[in-house]
Amino acid sequence: MKILEIDYRDLTKDIKCLTILPIEFIEKYGCLIYCKHNNGYVVLITSNFEYYNINKLSFFIKEEIYLCYVNDNSWSEILKSIKLSDNRSQAINKFKIKTDLSSQNALNDDSTKFYDIEIENSPIVKIVESIIEEGINLGCSDIHFEPQEKIVKVRFRIDGKLQERSELPIESLPEISTRIKVLSNLDITKKFIPQDGKLNFEYENKIYDIRVSIIPGIFGERLALRILDLHKGLMKLEDLKLNKYVYGEINKIINLSSGLVLVVGPTGSGKSTTLHAFLEKNLERNENIITVEDPVEYTIPGITQVQVNNEAGLDFATCLKTILRQDPNIIMIGEIRDLETAQIACRASITGHLVYSTLHTNTSVGVINRLKDMNVEPYLLVDALRAVISQRLVRCLCDKCKEKVKITKIDAKFLNVDEDISVFIPKGCNYCNMTGYSGRCGVYEVIVFDDDFRKLIIENSSINKFWNLIKKKKIEKMIDYGRELIINGITSIEEVQSILN
Repeated sequence: MKILEIDYRDLTKDIKCLTILPIEFIEKYGCLIYCKHNNGYVVLITSNFEYYNINKLSFFIKEEIYLCYVNDNSWSEILKSIKLSDNRSQAINKFKIKTDLSSQNALNDDSTKFYDIEIENSPIVKIVESIIEEGINLGCSDIHFEPQEKIVKVRFRIDGKLQERSELPIESLPEISTRIKVLSNLDITKKFIPQDGKLNFEYENKIYDIRVSIIPGIFGERLALRILDLHKGLMKLEDLKLNKYVYGEINKIINLSSGLVLVVGPTGSGKSTTLHAFLEKNLERNENIITVEDPVEYTIPGITQVQVNNEAGLDFATCLKTILRQDPNIIMIGEIRDLETAQIACRASITGHLVYSTLHTNTSVGVINRLKDMNVEPYLLVDALRAVISQRLVRCLCDKCKEKVKITKIDAKFLNVDEDISVFIPKGCNYCNMTGYSGRCGVYEVIVFDDDFRKLIIENSSINKFWNLIKKKKIEKMIDYGRELIINGITSIEEVQSILN
């Protein structure tokens, strides 16, 4: 950003530049893209322009910004001329989209209607594209358009945390929603029902798969976009950065010939990533591997992947029944959601198949009660269950700015370590967008079920007895794994505390 100390009237007005910003944006923030200059654009600003709003301009232009101040009288004249001019609308290309209308919306015998949608050179198109591009550049997993009473809040989920990026006028929401619906092949006439779709977004010669979810709210449609990098590739077991103990236990588990192996944790804890790393390792065994997923997010060469389609009657249970006739060695089920799926998974593991799946529970031993709540018989669990891996994700400290400090007494007690050790805390720099963190890593807990655990299942023992047995066997718990990450300077105490019950 640079300041131009010249009279704006000495510059040549560019009609196309005047159309870049929506008129509502110009009036609200007191700025206007006036013309091109050198390698960037001249932006006229008024006395009420706040400099922290510069980041909002980045949604429209990526080039260098040259700020040029105009007085209030000149600003009023500029606004008046823009509103009276037809140049803004003339500079916008239009095309027509033919849309099927449902019979309930049709007002006459003609069941189709043409909608004028401003695209290509439209400011809204540039807004949507710029927001998605910024999300990709920042490595965000989700983009949220959240309508409020007067604004649309744009938030990015980066390293598992939502960060507010911008505010847009609420008047821009219908066009934003329509643009995303067009890209996702969704029905632009339906505004009061939820819709799900997907689109392919090309950026810097890479294709990104973006899943779109739209729900109606009281202030308009709320949009959530999940970004999947199709070029990212699957993580290998070695990429998970497991410690020596957990790596050894997991290697034993994935070399089993049969049994049920469950990866548990809340939504967004990396369960699917872990399972895909297992499958990538299992490919070395040259065996028949089939997965059932909802949806299939990443394709794995050498593996047959089946996508659930409930509308067509192809649910998890139906898929599994068919898969068992395909002579598989290893089966991966995206998630166990009901009794029938759980029973088929257990029986498949008993009859000589290695079965991987996920379950939403907060703890590793909570798996037992969760499956019992589904009415899975204890005898099936005893024969089928071989191991449970519980996991969470924590943010990694930024290596560029993390700061070493002496541990406090309270934190030393929490970690059960000496008070003379040092730990690292987040600080924040330009590299990590002032968060103090960059990237995430897993925190794991692995329980291999032996005869002692099976006995507790048969006896319908309490959860406390399972924990006591874990303590007796000196099995590494999640707190132990987290402690190691803290001492090694990988994450902070606050991050580990946030994931523990």
